[in-house]
Amino acid sequence: KIVREVSKLRPEMCSEQNSILRTPLHVAVEKRAGLSVIRHLLEMYPAAATMADIDLKTPLMVACEQLGESGDFIRSCIIEDLVRAKPETILLEDKMGCCAIEHALQASAS
Repeated sequence: KIVREVSKLRPEMCSEQNSILRTPLHVAVEKRAGLSVIRHLLEMYPAAATMADIDLKTPLMVACEQLGESGDFIRSCIIEDLVRAKPETILLEDKMGCCAIEHALQASAS
């Protein structure tokens, strides 16, 4: 509820990046925010799904890295929402040359 209220007061914050170029969407995915928070941030600023951090990781890659941990159903819903918002992010590669699918495979194998 706090994210929703703050983003309504200051919608531009949804597009801001921190010192390692992560958007609120990156942080929400990394910190395992609820599905409603992720969906709200995507609704407020869909382009955040394509934005890369300092390691060239998109929010989709961050979500894929978390597969295999508890809460897989929620992770898969988040991944589905991110792909639906910006399908082109599936093919993007990070600094290591890995795409989202490779991050998912690595996470599932560990």
